[in-house]
Amino acid sequence: MYPTELSTRLDDGGSVRLAYRLEEAAALLSVSRSTLYRMIDRGDLLVIHIGTAPRIAHTSLEQFVNAKVRAARIGQHQ
Repeated sequence: MYPTELSTRLDDGGSVRLAYRLEEAAALLSVSRSTLYRMIDRGDLLVIHIGTAPRIAHTSLEQFVNAKVRAARIGQHQ
C-alpha cells in the first residue's frame, strides 16, 4: 500500500508534506506559476522528480523563505 501523500511526522504529533506539486508550491508562496518557474530557473528553488513528476521539496521552500527572512532582517533585498 502506498501513501497518497508524502509526509513525515513531527515531534509535536503533526505532520508536514515532504514535497509539493509546482502549483501547490506556487500557492504556498503566494506567487504565480510563471514566477515560480523564474525562481526555479534562477536556482532559488530546487526541483526534484518522483518518477517523472516534478516536485518542490518542503526543505527547499523552507530554505528559500528562511533566506528571505534573514535578508530582510539585515536590510538586504534579494
